[in-house]
Parts: sequence; C-alpha cells; structure tokens
Amino acid sequence: MGQSVSTPTYQKNKRLLFRVVDDEALILDLDVGEYYGLNAVATRVWDLLGNGEPFESVIEVLLDEFDVAAEQVTADLEQLTSELLAARLLVETEAGFLDGATGTGKTSS
Repeated sequence: MGQSVSTPTYQKNKRLLFRVVDDEALILDLDVGEYYGLNAVATRVWDLLGNGEPFESVIEVLLDEFDVAAEQVTADLEQLTSELLAARLLVETEAGFLDGATGTGKTSS
C-alpha cells in the first residue's frame, strides 16, 4: 500500500493590496510597505496558486498555455513559488483553516 503525500496549497497574503494592469500585478505589502511587480507569467502563477490550485494542476495549466518542456515548467514553478513565499506574496495553508488577517494556515485544537 502506498503512502499518500499531501501537497501544500497556497493563498494570497490577505495583507496585500494589488491591481492587475495589462496582465501584470502591482502589489503592495501593507505590513512592510514594499511594492512588488510581477510579469504576466508570474501573475498567472500567483493567481492560480493563490486561489488554491495544487502545484501539479498549475504545471498542467502552464503546459497547456505555453510552449515549454515539462521539466522547465516544473523547475521554474518551484523557483517562483519559493520566491513568492519568501516575499510573503503567497502563504501556505494547512488543514483547511485560514487566518483571516494574514492568510497563514491554522489548525484547530
């Protein structure tokens, strides 16, 4: 019997203000006052992951939308996801419970 592995899901940090202009996201982190800009592809990834799409589903969407090898999509997506998490533009969710202020995962006791 195989052991099932849970893949993380994400959501956009709720402490962000953002606007999408010409397919590019302009983002302000209200907690630290930093601005970020995402190109069209990064905005698409941020939107998909930030709305709870599983990592593997995002890979499939990108393969359908862009002419690129699966290995390249996977490597680029892993790198971008890491960067989005480090910048707090995405937060990982846990056990389906979300903190309303920051979007960080919370588990019930």
